Amino acid sequence: MSIPNPSLPLWLVFALLLTGCSTSTISGSWTDPDIAAGQIKRVAVLGVAKNETARRSFEDKMTAQLKAMGVDAEPTYPFIPQDGPPDESAMSGLLASRGIDTVMVVQVTNERTESMVSPGTVQGYGYPYGVAGFGGYDGWYGSYSRSYSATYTPARVVNYEVLTIEASLHAVSADTLYWTAQTETIPENSLEKAIDDLVAVLVKNLQTNKVFK
Repeated sequence: MSIPNPSLPLWLVFALLLTGCSTSTISGSWTDPDIAAGQIKRVAVLGVAKNETARRSFEDKMTAQLKAMGVDAEPTYPFIPQDGPPDESAMSGLLASRGIDTVMVVQVTNERTESMVSPGTVQGYGYPYGVAGFGGYDGWYGSYSRSYSATYTPARVVNYEVLTIEASLHAVSADTLYWTAQTETIPENSLEKAIDDLVAVLVKNLQTNKVFK
């Protein structure tokens, strides 16, 4: 099991929030060590989302990346309805009829709001060269007058949303789990950029763990 960097450093979170960027990081993953070469033949990508646009975009982008890795894959939105799946036996039959032996399911499993405080700062206030009593002391009036040139930036509290997104790869017939990964994602205003980031980290993890041998 690989569990790298479970959380982002606060300075990076703050930078991402200020610049409007999004990021996804893997917080944990597991791969079945007994996957045989060629065992996974055809993958259906299933994004579980209430937003139809988000689902279609994710499935298309992930399918394209899997195909670039040499994996036979297809999105599920053309044949699995958005308003709810059929029962398990019907769905298994539907997947089998399309020659699909493996399903990748990706869904948001948790959503939380976190806060970060950037401390206040004072700029433009300081002693002249040296320290009081060592050649730099400029008297009480110097200290008094410098206070008028100082600039104070108050502390800033930033609230940000974090999504926990889980991806898993299952065999259809035996319901065997081949691979699973969990990400911590800070979303941004651009849906497409957020999806691109998510797809990129999942694909990298699949490659690192040699899921498709």
